[in-house]
Amino acid sequence: MTPPEAWDKFFENLGISGVVKTAAEVSGVGYRTVYNHIDMAEAKDATEESREWYRRYLEAKRKAVDTLIAEAFRRAVEGTREPLIGRVGKDQDGIVTHVTKYSDTLLNLLLRAGDPSRFRDRVSTELTGKDGGPIKTETKVIAVPAIEDGAPE
Repeated sequence: MTPPEAWDKFFENLGISGVVKTAAEVSGVGYRTVYNHIDMAEAKDATEESREWYRRYLEAKRKAVDTLIAEAFRRAVEGTREPLIGRVGKDQDGIVTHVTKYSDTLLNLLLRAGDPSRFRDRVSTELTGKDGGPIKTETKVIAVPAIEDGAPE
């Protein structure tokens, strides 16, 4: 039986990393034990205790995702400061200055997540016949003559 303090530590760490394996190792909870609890909570005959455990699990996962979204926003909008390496003297390389880099990819993902109806890929395929008309189909029945018994194949 896993003590309540270990579960508290597990959920706290899961809320930070979002990684079950890491949170389990840090808290001393068995990795397989976590997935057994998930299975029990998702069962039709789950107990109230299992449902409460699962609620805490989902809440911790959401917290971790919120942290990742905040970091993605920071990188996409505020950018990250990176050193620009170059010549600072004769035969001497060093940091010349810093540049701020932004992530268009992360910005795109944030927009898609925030408003998928406006920022999703739109692909549609329409099949038409000649000059935009309907596709003509034709059904043919082909009769094959029967082979008589004893005939060479």
